[in-house]
Amino acid sequence: KGGDAMVAWADRLDSIDALKLEANYRIALTPGSPSEHLLKSIASHFDIPRLRRSDPAWRIDTDGSEAALKLLLAREAEAAVLWEPDVSRALEQEGIHKILGTEDTEGLIVDILVVNRRWSESDPEAVYALLSTYFKTLKFFRDNERALADAIAENYDLKPAQVAALLGGVAWTTLSANAARWFGIKRAGGAFSEKLIDAIDSAASILVEAGDFTQNPVPNRDPYRLTNSQFVADLYNEGIDAGLEQVDVGESLAREFTALDEAAWERLREVGTLKIRPIVFQSGSAELAAEGRSELDRAAENLRHYPNFRIVVSGHTGLRGNAQANQNLSRARAQSVGKYLTDSYGLDPKRIRMVGYGAERPLPRRPGESERAYNYRLPRVEIALVSEEY
Repeated sequence: KGGDAMVAWADRLDSIDALKLEANYRIALTPGSPSEHLLKSIASHFDIPRLRRSDPAWRIDTDGSEAALKLLLAREAEAAVLWEPDVSRALEQEGIHKILGTEDTEGLIVDILVVNRRWSESDPEAVYALLSTYFKTLKFFRDNERALADAIAENYDLKPAQVAALLGGVAWTTLSANAARWFGIKRAGGAFSEKLIDAIDSAASILVEAGDFTQNPVPNRDPYRLTNSQFVADLYNEGIDAGLEQVDVGESLAREFTALDEAAWERLREVGTLKIRPIVFQSGSAELAAEGRSELDRAAENLRHYPNFRIVVSGHTGLRGNAQANQNLSRARAQSVGKYLTDSYGLDPKRIRMVGYGAERPLPRRPGESERAYNYRLPRVEIALVSEEY
């Protein structure tokens, strides 16, 4: 998003409408590229017949964006359709402006990963490994913008201002976004759409209007024949490390995790809250009673089956009493639970976050539930599994 743009000398082409009105202009572009598709989209959506003619006099085909930029800078072309970092380089030149960039479009230029169908069926583990590594890499750079900026500057010999402009057009499409928004993978209570299907239909329509095809080229006009959501669905629902690392259930509680700061913890998505009976404490204190320790022992057995998830232990109190005292008690109880799990079962302390909410997050009241029964349920400690957003 923001990787491709049409740029031009402002004294020759000052807008998209100028492409309709002006008669003599040349546009440098790379055939068969996303940049060319951007130009075809402009021709289709803004009704510019001249850009749809076969073998037009306005067109200068180049071997890549850098070559198109050179023609533009030499004024051998009035406009060029480029991709980054050449877009940023062009805009540094006085007199050149952007007519349209993909940062101002939606679902028009969509980068996708394709795989041979037979190969994916014969070696699915390789596809999972590739996708898992891909999303981990995206997450690393999303969490470490400075590292990404440094890598771009080093590989493309760009100035800091150029790198900042380039990254300003980057939109991260995470694993969750791929699942829910692009492939329409449903999860209870969550919104979903099928933007990938919409993008395929849109691209086919533009290509037909541009004259690349006489009719819709999608097999049976069914875009679902070109997509496979299963790999993304499995990574989304089962965890990004699913199937990649076989963890011995007996040792899974001792798995090591990297440390996270508070902001990183806040970005995690909740997978689910473990079903446990109330954890009993000594009255008015954070000291675990024998029944409470026994319940945590059962919870630890369940945790063995979910070695890839981090854990949030949250303490809650009833509605009565001093708010600050309630928060302090709930935090102390959450810390007591977390300490018991790390001391007794070897859970990595970096895997667990312990928070106290006091009375801030009461449970919803059940229909017909008495006041006494409701107040009895409110003081509790919950153990939730959370996952990093890839």
